[in-house]
Amino acid sequence: MQASHSSNKVLAEELDHPISTAFAVWRAALTNMFRQDPLELRAATKIARLWSDQGKLDDARDLLESVYDWITEGLYTPDLIEAKALLAKLT
Repeated sequence: MQASHSSNKVLAEELDHPISTAFAVWRAALTNMFRQDPLELRAATKIARLWSDQGKLDDARDLLESVYDWITEGLYTPDLIEAKALLAKLT
């Protein structure tokens, strides 16, 4: 865990924007999570919404699709419904 924390700190120091830093740390943490974790989808949806509001539509869509596409269960959960609706707006 210490090595991961150290690499996150170095990555964060290389970035100059708080949102970029937060995203970089979040993305690095994903490597330690299991697939189909509802928190990953929830976090990706929130970041995609933020990026959409900032006009970064392609980045938002790419991020959300990368998480949404591997989901095979729970297709009618609130998190998936929200993610699907946001993807529809981004395409």
